[in-house]
Amino acid sequence: MLVRTKLLLGFAVVIGATLGQGLHGAWTVTALNGLAGDLYDRALVTGVAAQGARASFITLDRAIREAARAATPQEIERAVASVTAADRFFAEDLDLLRERVRDEQGRRLLADIDVLCRDWKPAWSAALPGRSAGGTAPAAAGADDVSTRIEARLTMLSEHAAQIGFAARQEAGDVGRRALRVTPVAVGAALAVGAAACLVLGRAVARPLATLAEHLAALAAGRLTARLPVSRRDEFGRVAEAVNTMAGSLHDSIRELRRMAGATTEASDEVASATAAVSAGSQRQAASLEQTAASIEEVSATAHRNAETARTASGLAAEATDLARAGGEVTREAVAAMATVTEAAARMSEIIGTVDAIAFQTNLLALNAAVEAARAGEQGRGFAVVAAEVRALAQRSADAAREIRALIQDAEQKIQGGATLVTRSGETLGTIVAAIARVSELVRDIANASREQARSTDELSRAASDIDRVIQATAAQTEELSATADALRAHAGELHRMVARFTVEQSGPPAPVPVPPAAPSARPVREDPAELVEV
Repeated sequence: MLVRTKLLLGFAVVIGATLGQGLHGAWTVTALNGLAGDLYDRALVTGVAAQGARASFITLDRAIREAARAATPQEIERAVASVTAADRFFAEDLDLLRERVRDEQGRRLLADIDVLCRDWKPAWSAALPGRSAGGTAPAAAGADDVSTRIEARLTMLSEHAAQIGFAARQEAGDVGRRALRVTPVAVGAALAVGAAACLVLGRAVARPLATLAEHLAALAAGRLTARLPVSRRDEFGRVAEAVNTMAGSLHDSIRELRRMAGATTEASDEVASATAAVSAGSQRQAASLEQTAASIEEVSATAHRNAETARTASGLAAEATDLARAGGEVTREAVAAMATVTEAAARMSEIIGTVDAIAFQTNLLALNAAVEAARAGEQGRGFAVVAAEVRALAQRSADAAREIRALIQDAEQKIQGGATLVTRSGETLGTIVAAIARVSELVRDIANASREQARSTDELSRAASDIDRVIQATAAQTEELSATADALRAHAGELHRMVARFTVEQSGPPAPVPVPPAAPSARPVREDPAELVEV
């Protein structure tokens, strides 16, 4: 049976007993309330009203008697006013009695009083002075008799109200005595039923709660392998199942947390080692980068010097190109002059040829003249001498012409050789001019490249400076990362120690509790630059 059903049944029994006792008490109170109402309305108020009506009637009767004895008009007027007022009060008291009286006997008495009042009123009216002549005494005698009967009925009505009050008091006493007898029995029964229900419910609830409390205390102590027996089918059974499920989930979570704590410790150790290595590498890279920056500065200075030298060489190459072009022009003019000389030599050779021909003809003529002089004999002897001289002159002229031709031919050959050399020199100078122009272009290219190299080395130097700043920042960050890794390792060790207080089933060999190592220095020591690895 469910605990809820047990509780509902127990509370239903207790509530039923309490309700029965309450209903009995309510009935008793209602009865007493009714009796008190009767005592007040039917007894007390009716009795008081009956006494008031009797007093008003006595006052009215006394006023009538005094009015009957009045002699003077003033006394009569006052007596009549008193009678009228007393009659009004008596009528009001009768009306109040009519409202209060509910029982049959009281109504009969009121009816008798009303009948008597109807008979009595004419009698006392006739007894008043000045109302009738000669009939005052009999009317007064009749009024006395009726008034006595009315007063007797009012007294009976007052006694009847007292009897009603006494009966109500007796009945109220009976109800009270009955309540005093029943109430202890009902209270005892309710207490017995409540105690039995509390005992049964306490045993049904306290034992499972005690078992649950012991199990929760074991869980609080860290024994996560403890389990509640699930043999009930009520709420405690479901709570036991839920607690076992929670303990199982907590057991798995703590075991996984312990494994993760060990893994975190190992990872933090690896991170610490890696950050230390990275920090040392950053320091080595920083030192190597300093050497590289110095080398880059030297290269930059050399590049600037090369650029200046290249600019100077470019200027000299430009001057050499101009001089070579000028030499080429002179060579071309020399070649042209040599050609003119060659042409003049050829002309002279032609002229010498003509002179040689003339000498040859002169020699032939002299020979013919000598032949003719020999034929002439003695007469031609002088002419022969002249012819011989002419022939000798012609022979010398021919010899001179041959020598001059030989000299001219030799000079012509030498001039042609010189012209060839000059031509070749011109070609060579043209080649030299082209080469110098190419060299000038190359020197300009070298100068431009040197300037680009100088700019590149400047940029490389700035980049090296930026890299150095980045490496320094990286070194600082690795130091912070190393400190963070140490803190993480310490936290992981603390977490491992915290979860070690829980008892769980081991799925593998237990992980040792890590001990945080001593914190390394905030900044790693820089190594010898000779041992640094160049970047």
